[in-house]
Amino acid sequence: MSWPSSVALAWVARGIALAVLLQTLELWLIRSRFSDTGIWRWSILRPEHAALPALVRWPLAGLLPYPAFLTLLATRTACAAWLLFAGSRGLGLAPALLVTQIAICVRFRGTFNGGSDYMSVLILLALSVATSPTLAHAALAYVAVQTTLSYCIAGLVKLKEPTWRNGTALRAILELAVQRHGPPRCILARQSSRRPCQLLATL
Repeated sequence: MSWPSSVALAWVARGIALAVLLQTLELWLIRSRFSDTGIWRWSILRPEHAALPALVRWPLAGLLPYPAFLTLLATRTACAAWLLFAGSRGLGLAPALLVTQIAICVRFRGTFNGGSDYMSVLILLALSVATSPTLAHAALAYVAVQTTLSYCIAGLVKLKEPTWRNGTALRAILELAVQRHGPPRCILARQSSRRPCQLLATL
């Protein structure tokens, strides 16, 4: 790839590759939660797919059960690692990463990490179609617009709300996570949850 936008595409590719690696590491660390004895086990999700066409149901049945899902995560890690180092030369892996991202969303009945998963789908979709100079420019423009709108709107909302400005909103979110999953292992996270001024710095 030799057109000028290849440099920008390389940086976008490396950025999303790093994000995918972090997301996959998180899933790997909680793999017991979606095992056959976990709270997100396949046996709970499988009946919801009964109404889907067989052409869709069969691939999901092959990708989403616990042992196969670990293989999907391992494949995703390898593809993201190569994309991180190869940059624009590894864009051929973007469609594969897009498939794994969508599969993860299906596995958890929506986005597992909220807006970051949604942005991952959008960026991987843009990179998947960037196969010519014209499409590359369009993909970069799409990523720029979506990223700017998404994070600017979220930032403006947080600036407007007093609870985000003084740190109490983030503390409430952390306390909810503690109620669901237990206290955080990270000492810094435990200390920050007690000090709103530190939470304010995360904005």
